[in-house]
Amino acid sequence: LAALAFDNRGGARRLTEHLLSLGHRRLGYVAGPADRTTTRHRLAGHRAAMASAGLEADGERLTVHGPYDRRSGYEAACELLRRAPDLTALVAANDTVALGVCAALRDRGLRVPQDVSVAGFDDLPFSVDAVPALTTVRLPLHEAGARAGRLAVGAEPPPPGGRATIAGELVVRASTGRAAERP
Repeated sequence: LAALAFDNRGGARRLTEHLLSLGHRRLGYVAGPADRTTTRHRLAGHRAAMASAGLEADGERLTVHGPYDRRSGYEAACELLRRAPDLTALVAANDTVALGVCAALRDRGLRVPQDVSVAGFDDLPFSVDAVPALTTVRLPLHEAGARAGRLAVGAEPPPPGGRATIAGELVVRASTGRAAERP
């Protein structure tokens, strides 16, 4: 039986590379639960992009783990800003967490993206309607389900090695912008 997996590592790397291309050098990462494979893969992609840019030194200090919920995003953003008040971007484990991050920034008088850029992951349905609309990584869930069905009924040959990785798509929206000069 074939297995399909999303390329969470590659998606997170592309997301962080997008922020780096906008001039961000002080990025915080709001990670999901440390015991989740998805969390580990996304964090690895983020850290790989940071390392490629020569920015790996603060990785642990600028990462906070928590559940995949809004409250966790809010609390993690507060903690990251306490640790590094000069952050110019925050990457969230998913779009729900990113909403909490945005709320924490607003409550501190910081504007998204003028003061701090925010990016999420998953392209959840509300992401396009968030204010500002969230930059995120879209996972092609419908397409993956259809492919799994074709594989299950033998309408598509199994992938080499029995495993296929499905890439996510970077979706750039209004929540990310050029890095601001922060005190």
